[in-house]
Amino acid sequence: MAAIKRRLARLRNNALRLVSTNASFYRALRLESKSYLRSGSFFLPRLARIDPNLHIPSQRKRALELVEAALATAEVPYWVLPSRSDRPNVIGVSTCHRDTVFGALARERHFHCWYLQELRPRGTAYGTVRIIDKFLKPISEAAGVRIYEFVQAQEGSSFSSTPSQGVEIHFWKREEGVLKSAVWNDRVVEIAATEANTPSDSQMTAAISPATQDITFPIDVVYTWVDGADPKWLEQKASALQLHDPNLFTDRAIDAARFADHDELRFSLRSIEQFAPWVHRIWLVTAGQTPSWLDTSNERITVVDHKEIWPSKDGLPTFNSHAIEANLHRIPGLASHYLYFNDDVFLGRPITADLFFHPNRLTKFFPSRAMVDFGPIVPGENASTSAAKNARQLIERRFGVTFSRKFYHAPAPISREIMNRAEEQFPEAFQRTREASFRQATDIAASGSMYFNYAYAVGQAVPGSIRYDYIDPASEDGRNRLENVIRRRHLDVICINDGATHQSLDQREETDRYLRDALSRLYPVKGSFEL
Repeated sequence: MAAIKRRLARLRNNALRLVSTNASFYRALRLESKSYLRSGSFFLPRLARIDPNLHIPSQRKRALELVEAALATAEVPYWVLPSRSDRPNVIGVSTCHRDTVFGALARERHFHCWYLQELRPRGTAYGTVRIIDKFLKPISEAAGVRIYEFVQAQEGSSFSSTPSQGVEIHFWKREEGVLKSAVWNDRVVEIAATEANTPSDSQMTAAISPATQDITFPIDVVYTWVDGADPKWLEQKASALQLHDPNLFTDRAIDAARFADHDELRFSLRSIEQFAPWVHRIWLVTAGQTPSWLDTSNERITVVDHKEIWPSKDGLPTFNSHAIEANLHRIPGLASHYLYFNDDVFLGRPITADLFFHPNRLTKFFPSRAMVDFGPIVPGENASTSAAKNARQLIERRFGVTFSRKFYHAPAPISREIMNRAEEQFPEAFQRTREASFRQATDIAASGSMYFNYAYAVGQAVPGSIRYDYIDPASEDGRNRLENVIRRRHLDVICINDGATHQSLDQREETDRYLRDALSRLYPVKGSFEL
């Protein structure tokens, strides 16, 4: 144990000396005494540059630009291969330039305090993690290397870049006029070589063109949002309650907790901007409301009033999320494929569009372990259960099959074409839901269980897999799980919803304070959608 401590102390001192040597450039670097990277049998202190405006996609782009500039300065021919947005950039270089590549990395101060790790032929990293400095020695046997920089939004924050925002340099060997990659990639591993040990232009153009495994169609995001504290909205809600029979309402249809706003939308938008750069446009569907902090001049986001998507005035004003969901596909200008987000749903880490869609335009769904019982609709039961039972009855009559699984409260991947087909086949169910100002036992969840099961039945959706959790921040267990997410950042999607826990006013205020603080730690960087 004493030997390990001495080793750690020596590594830490070396790292501090490295930072001091490059102080003019790395004045923003910080050393975290409690954060280490595994390096063989030991651990290296983690060096991180501090950038309060850290934008994950921009960091990935910056890494590629820096490596390209270094190779160009060293006059090393290279080629860039397509790579997923949640994976490192990929650059190809001939093995004859191996030593020159490492020399270029060692000379450029941009890379001092970056990390380097060797790659196996199958693309996985292995061996000792090195800190790049001016004494970097060439690696003679590695099929490739991955280099990356750690950047934190704040000192000690868990919001940081990762190796996935770095660059992989794959070495290619020439054999009988052909270049062969020593590291596998999903695009090309063998290509005709020129005299300069670079790929044939014509073959490389074909190799990097859009492929069958690429999603090339635009994908929008649609949010539904309400400011439950807006006096005008509250007045409309009170007036509507006088006109409707509360005995028809589902469980907690008018509960204030369902309409409470903890500023979730702000942080959900931040999560999309950081982790899903492939999203095309964002649509915010509201009851004539606009968040005070939203920058409506941002061309990527459009606020849509309920009146713009309702086919008639019947059902307006509405306080029924099921009714709103039955109209989202009617948004003018909406892409043919979109993700439906509630504002309490967040992306947890960089993801790609194929988490939700197949390249051939099939949508995915994510069944949960929760079940829809086969009993009749019971007055006052959970709204999602009643809506699922109504959808099940329609599916059974039309297709002769049934279902019993509920679905994760995750982004819903939807095809407008398939949603339009569902409405054409079940117009009465859509219209009945639209006309219900509050959640009722006759509703369907058009953008939830109804769509998923209909699309599956007609062969236009398939089950998918997602790393997900549903968290209640009003409970101790929920808070522990949320803190784990903040610390590890290991999930694709999280839903944070306190509506299931009955709380006093004081408890709700305390939960609000905790949740705002937790979200600020989870997504600390202000987004471009904010004023």
